[in-house]
Amino acid sequence: KIYQQDVTQLDQIVEKEGRPNTVIISYCFHWLNKGKGVVEKMIEDIYRHLEKGGYFISIEEYPLRIGFEQDPINDYIRKNTEPINLEERLYPLVRSKGFVEAEDTLCYDIDTQQRLEPGFDTKEHTHVMYGKVFQKGEQ
Repeated sequence: KIYQQDVTQLDQIVEKEGRPNTVIISYCFHWLNKGKGVVEKMIEDIYRHLEKGGYFISIEEYPLRIGFEQDPINDYIRKNTEPINLEERLYPLVRSKGFVEAEDTLCYDIDTQQRLEPGFDTKEHTHVMYGKVFQKGEQ
């Protein structure tokens, strides 16, 4: 079964259906990053709720290029969100919570629709999707 649910409400699915074997997060860590411990708690909850050996897939954009035209939206985003560096902060945080990497990072240039190798030139490719697969380790 597949559910689309607010990740902060995993308790409801687990209570009703049992532990999931996979949780996919897409483009949300930068929206939750303005507040002490929000990202950390979310990763801990995912780990706690996943069945043994389950997968956590993180899909994020970096560097963030939020292209809203309306100033009120841009103002809200600037005041209420913060970019999270994937390689320096997010992925080490995920590992520290008990996840291990299960697959290589997928880098995909959204503008040119090309797959990129990690370590690509960020000046040449500025709108990139990162996909990373982690597995629940034995903690």
